[in-house]
Order: sequence, then C-alpha cells, then structure tokens
Amino acid sequence: MEKIKIFRKINLNSPIPFYIQVKDTIRSAIEKNLLKPGELIPGESDLCAYFKVSRTVIRQALDDLTHEGLIVRKKGKGTFVCEPKILERFGQEITGFYQEMTSRSYQIKTEVLQQEIVPADEEIAKYLNKNIGDPLILLKRLRYLQGEPILIVSSFLPCAKCEDLLNVDFSSMSLYEVLENRMGYKLSFGQRTIEATIADSEQARLLKIERGDPLLYINSVVYLDDATPIEFYQSHYRGDRYKFEVQLIKLKEGQGPNQFSIDNQNSLPSSEGKLKTTE
Repeated sequence: MEKIKIFRKINLNSPIPFYIQVKDTIRSAIEKNLLKPGELIPGESDLCAYFKVSRTVIRQALDDLTHEGLIVRKKGKGTFVCEPKILERFGQEITGFYQEMTSRSYQIKTEVLQQEIVPADEEIAKYLNKNIGDPLILLKRLRYLQGEPILIVSSFLPCAKCEDLLNVDFSSMSLYEVLENRMGYKLSFGQRTIEATIADSEQARLLKIERGDPLLYINSVVYLDDATPIEFYQSHYRGDRYKFEVQLIKLKEGQGPNQFSIDNQNSLPSSEGKLKTTE
C-alpha cells in the first residue's frame, strides 16, 4: 500500500472527469519512472480507496492506459507497466537495423532461421523483376533486442548476384555491410509499405506472444544505383514493442518530393530522415 503514495491525489471538485485525472496521475508516475517497466500496479480496490472513486472510474482509466500501450493486464496476475516501445524513424536515407540499434547501445542478437535457395513466387518475382521460379536467396532471421524477440524478417535476393551470401554467418554480420563492403554493391534507394496485421501460430511462437496479437508488417524493395532491385524483404514487428515515426515536410509550390530529397536531405537533422531497414 506504501507504493500507492507515489500517485498524486485527484481533485474531486474539478470539472475534469475522475477517470481522466486518475489516468493522468498513473501515466505521470510511469513517465517519471516512479513505476518501472514490469512493475505491478496497485490493485483496483486499493486504487479505489486511495483516489476515493468507484471501481468503474478505475477500470476506465486502466482501460485507456492499456489502449495507449503503457500497461498490460494479465489475467490472474494483475496489471503491469509495459516495456517502453522501441522508436524507429522513416525517412530518406538507407541504413540498417543492426547499425541503427547498435548506435543506440541496444544489445542485438540474431537467430538465422533459413538461409537457402528458393524459387521466386509471383509476388516476389514482380518486386525483384524476376520470372516465377527463378532462384532466390532466402535469408530469414529472428532479431532480438535486449534479449527479447522483436521482429522476424525474410530477405529475398537474386541468386545470380548474391549466391555468396549462402556462406556468410549472419548471426553476427549485417546483410548490408556484406552487400556493400564485401560484394561491392552500392545501395541507392528503397520503397516500403507498412500495415497492421495479427500474429499467426508460427510468428507467435517465435516472438513469444499470443496468436492473434497485433503486429506491424512492412515490405520493402531496396535498389542499387542503377535502379536494379537487389532485395525484397518482409518483416513482422511486435506491435506491443515497436512504433514508427515519420518526419513530414511542407513542399514549396511546384516542388516535388524527389526534388526535396535531392536538394535538402543533407540539411535534415542527423537523427531524423533515415529509411531504416531490417538488414
């Protein structure tokens, strides 16, 4: 019960709804690290007594915080503070997942699930400008951050250009480092889409979540400087642990986005405007 005293009292005479005040004071405690990730939040009855409000008020506040991704309610165990989500930015420079996360001092582990030659199906053949059935290198990896499985990524690359990748140990190597520094390819630009989906049984098992839990699905094509597609990848990020940020600009009249990227990309802040990939 002592722990509950970290919450500031609410104003019962305020026109602000009680549940919003309760939600704000719990959120404030989390943001100030008074409640740490994984820590148990006081139970509903204790919160009711402390704030002098009904159980309905407490439940609405906790429901809102759950939807915001700040807390998680575990049946039979209680309500816990969530781990903070990992932020990744969309933008205009190709850089790799490995380089980005190590630069932010995350501990990274990679488990290679598949590294083999497979035939191109209709979708992948279209993205890589190949024929259906053409041989491709499939590199499927499970990526961990801080010891926790975060994403599954499947990279497809043309076998004719990348067959040497079959002999690389990608548990400790960056795909893009190998492509550029060992094989001499210049990665120039990319195009990607992002959408919401849910975990199937295999994804749930690998990511240690429940079947049907939310995922962020991204597919992307990366091109060489001669506009040849070199990689198509599909990645599934845990929706409870990941979020993306997009930097927006207001173009001048008559200025297209390609013109901006050429003329202005060097003036972007160094931590912004990068096309993060899952290499």
